Amino acid sequence: MVSNRQLNFINQRLQEFFRTKELFGGHSIFVGDLWQQPPIGGSHIYMVTANIYSDLANGAIGILKYVSMKTISGVAVPTTVWLKFPESRSGTQAREAYSGHKPSSIDPSWTPIKLETKPVKYWEGRQVRVVGTQFPLTLAETITIFKLQSQNFTEMVLTTHPGITRSLL
Repeated sequence: MVSNRQLNFINQRLQEFFRTKELFGGHSIFVGDLWQQPPIGGSHIYMVTANIYSDLANGAIGILKYVSMKTISGVAVPTTVWLKFPESRSGTQAREAYSGHKPSSIDPSWTPIKLETKPVKYWEGRQVRVVGTQFPLTLAETITIFKLQSQNFTEMVLTTHPGITRSLL
């Protein structure tokens, strides 16, 4: 995923290169976003990749409902992702923590996922540190059997091959 800083840097470099103040030098760019993959059954399904709260942990799967945006230096950037989890108890703490800041257009059952900034690289003895800012999410249209444990699904697709044993299912 591309961070806000990276997008601003790309924007500035393209503006310099093409000698214009138009966004991204007046050119279309594709760097990926939360809506880029085709949805399954009309819904974008994401998996949480970090322990955010005790009731919203790594492996929780939800449907992308909305992305809150704000403009920074003339560029619209995502600030909060809103997911609908199949289990109503998933994300209760996140919803409660955000309840006073929630726009009225947001369904109360949707759970806010905020950007997280974490160190990527630190050089001991130097004053240089690289950090990454992104949503702790990944597309979940396909996930491993290990991430499926303790999840409930009404439908799923299982790809098999000749010679697969019952124990592997």
